[in-house]
Amino acid sequence: MARYLVQQGDHISKIAADHGLRLWQTIWDHPDNAELKAKRGNPNVLLPGDELEVPEREQRVENCATTQRHRFQAKTDGLMLRVKTLDFCNAPVANADATLWVAGDFDHCKTDGEGLLERVLPLDAQEGRLRVQSAAIAGTLDVPLDIGHLDPVDEVTGQIGRLNNLGYDAGPVEAPQDDAARLRVKSAIEEFQCDQGLKVDGICGPNTQKKLKEAHGC
Repeated sequence: MARYLVQQGDHISKIAADHGLRLWQTIWDHPDNAELKAKRGNPNVLLPGDELEVPEREQRVENCATTQRHRFQAKTDGLMLRVKTLDFCNAPVANADATLWVAGDFDHCKTDGEGLLERVLPLDAQEGRLRVQSAAIAGTLDVPLDIGHLDPVDEVTGQIGRLNNLGYDAGPVEAPQDDAARLRVKSAIEEFQCDQGLKVDGICGPNTQKKLKEAHGC
């Protein structure tokens, strides 16, 4: 058993792959990680500094006849990327041409009728880029993808990340260091609260956090 300290950009699939484990559940479902699992909920939304216990790899032995051919199939879980593209009126950018770059490879694809794009990524993917072309967004949307960089919603960095992804300008994804940065975050929260019919106070409390997760998808 090894203790692992989560770094920015880590997600459970990458951590498992880096330790030679085929299934991320081997780590996430281990009893020694039950407290963190209950706290975070989502295995791919971790906070730098979180601690995980990583089990050692176990060697599996199969008894087979030496005079016969045998086929073994290893079970693995893919890392699913889901990105939903909306226009400036929050309507889905449906059936739009898109190009996704991840891990040195690219894929020409289309968003579906809800503006959603889904693709299975390499388990250790950390960054990519998405380009969407549509008249609904007056041309081309070209955005970097920081895979595994989204912090939990109860952290101010997680709130800023989600607000930015939803089109609210909350500024750099870091803890605000001065009054101007704090005001920028507060204004973005107020705009989100107004759009969602919440009490507008600029405070990202439990109700706003819940609605922010719902609107963002995680």
